[in-house]
Amino acid sequence: MRPPAKPFIAFLITLILLSGLQLILAATEGTTLNAMNVLTTIAGVGVTVFLLAALSSLWPWPLKDRIIGLFLLNYFIQTVPSLIEYYFFSEGTATVIINGLATGLVSAALAASLIAWMFRPEMESSRFGAALAGWFGQRRMFSWLWRLAAAMVAYLLLYVVIGGIAFQFTEPYYTDPAYGLELVLPEGGLAIIAKIQPVRTVIFLVGLSGLLVGLGGNTRRVALWAGAALFILGGLSPLLAGTYHWPATLRIYHTIEIFFQNVPAGYIFARLLAPATGDAT
Repeated sequence: MRPPAKPFIAFLITLILLSGLQLILAATEGTTLNAMNVLTTIAGVGVTVFLLAALSSLWPWPLKDRIIGLFLLNYFIQTVPSLIEYYFFSEGTATVIINGLATGLVSAALAASLIAWMFRPEMESSRFGAALAGWFGQRRMFSWLWRLAAAMVAYLLLYVVIGGIAFQFTEPYYTDPAYGLELVLPEGGLAIIAKIQPVRTVIFLVGLSGLLVGLGGNTRRVALWAGAALFILGGLSPLLAGTYHWPATLRIYHTIEIFFQNVPAGYIFARLLAPATGDAT
């Protein structure tokens, strides 16, 4: 199927439209849009568009299926896990979180629809639903359960170890009210981490489902894509395009932290859970 525009032109059009949407949403929330905020928004949206466009071009699925796959990636990796963590480690209220989930849902749906339409595969040879059914049918229940448990434990360990190292640099931003960031360290922090990170792991896996079953090829290739998706959507993009009031140093610290958490996590998730044969059909 021929794309509606050459890839570079399609990328520019998509970047302009989605960056504009992100900036409008930020302005409605009271963010002051200076030149730096505009540039970081364009950069954050740009890396997201690049990743999702590449996947949309690789998935051999019809338009509707690619929209679903891209939406799952964007919403369940970039939006939902971040807001869950923000709720526990900030002064954000439930109302703020609900509004963020609703706004993120609409934004993710619009982005998925636009990118899936602008970036199309050369051939449509399978369906997302059929790929999922084949994937679930490859393993017995016990195999799925131990693999899921291993994924949860692996992510929790990565989060605690890497997060503990990063906290040596980020602690002042959470404990010194002079920064005015509304970030907090809740009582029982480790207990809360132990409860919410397995939940975030499951949410990440929902987001990665299309990527895991749609790429085909060997598991290592899928694992590299999964690590890239978790880092870009789960860290780099929202830190660039959504934390306007954070100091640059805090953004950098958390970007490095999330790189060393999420890239290995994506690799581990794929090695544990990707289709055994690499067959995406």
